[in-house]
Amino acid sequence: GGTEKSKKAQFDAYIKDRMEKFTDFDHWDVLNEPDTVYQFRNMYGNAFAAEWFKSFDKYNKQNPKQAKAYVNSCAISGFPSQDKAARSFADMIGDLKNCGAEIDGGGIQCHLRGIIYPQTLYNQIETVAEAVDEAAITEFDIRTMTSDNLVRQEDEPQLEADLVRDILIAAYSNPKVTAFFTWGVCDRNEDRGLLLDDDFNEKLTYKVWRELVKGEWETKASGETDENGEFTFRGHLGDYSIKSGGASAAYTLTRGEKESLTIQVN
Repeated sequence: GGTEKSKKAQFDAYIKDRMEKFTDFDHWDVLNEPDTVYQFRNMYGNAFAAEWFKSFDKYNKQNPKQAKAYVNSCAISGFPSQDKAARSFADMIGDLKNCGAEIDGGGIQCHLRGIIYPQTLYNQIETVAEAVDEAAITEFDIRTMTSDNLVRQEDEPQLEADLVRDILIAAYSNPKVTAFFTWGVCDRNEDRGLLLDDDFNEKLTYKVWRELVKGEWETKASGETDENGEFTFRGHLGDYSIKSGGASAAYTLTRGEKESLTIQVN
């Protein structure tokens, strides 16, 4: 019960409590699964939901580490029938922003059940990215064997590995995607872990993950500086250890404009 004003105060107090207890996150799903949990937005509209983001922003500024504000959708995983869901999700984010919500990113859970064409998922990510500065795959897991397809059971591990490879490529190739999170690691404790089976053995999907994320896409650059003492490289976002002439420095490469680091060698 209570009035709209009292409800706003209750949400503000709840967000304040959560953000004082948990202060070391990169992303906050300020609004999670709006496709299925929308009672308050239905009752009071997106202007009411925008207040949650205003509360988040207020308390986020009080934390030592500034987190990104996300809306996280459970309705998108690359099936053509979900194109409308992606459009609706982007439109909802746009409306929330028009109501004063500051939203950094759109999360796509991507609990994949079945077989998709990865380009369709890329297109849906692109639709969501129209409304935000960044996007992320937030809860990825995969189970290709469903009652709707005829894939032989023995083909499933290889098929899943191939799909994970293509989905990683699709996500990494979109310039607005900044993160790819898995929902589960091991089959033993999850509906379907991405990397390990029930006995903690590596799955073919782990091989693909390691070869791409920790292999081909992990930047290892070396070379000589030019006549201006500069060495330029294009690298994966993340933390770097840079060494030159006996000097070393730690450096974090972030998304945005070209960045530079100066190392003085004596």
